[in-house]
Amino acid sequence: MDKALIVIILILLIGILFVTLNQPAEIAVVSMEKLVAESKVAGELQQELTNIGQQMEQEYLEKKDEIENTELESDHSLEQIYNQYLSNKEKLEEQLTNEIRKVIAGLAEKDDYEVILFKRDVHSGGVDITDKVIQALDATGGAGFETESEQ
Repeated sequence: MDKALIVIILILLIGILFVTLNQPAEIAVVSMEKLVAESKVAGELQQELTNIGQQMEQEYLEKKDEIENTELESDHSLEQIYNQYLSNKEKLEEQLTNEIRKVIAGLAEKDDYEVILFKRDVHSGGVDITDKVIQALDATGGAGFETESEQ
């Protein structure tokens, strides 16, 4: 009787394993190009970056008049302003990337996607969730972003 119970349990376990392994993984794809082009939040961050660049250009032009008598100081000042611009750009891009990752992770959990790939890396297949990601990202309103003007 014990052998019969063990055989039944093994058959059940094998059956469960077989059913689990035969379910295809839900794979989703996201077009980052479309996301950046169509997301309101991404557009606002791009505009913020443009504004920061214009402010720094104005700052440089004002300083240029003050220090024009020495070329070395002028070059150093230009390099400082450019490095500050790059730093701000990297910070905004990192914030956008982190927010996109959070949104994608939330969608993956909610809709049971096991794998989410960039659309440009997938030849065919996968469920395109780009519009869902754009909608969810825009719903955040960029709340997690700290722009130069807020610092």
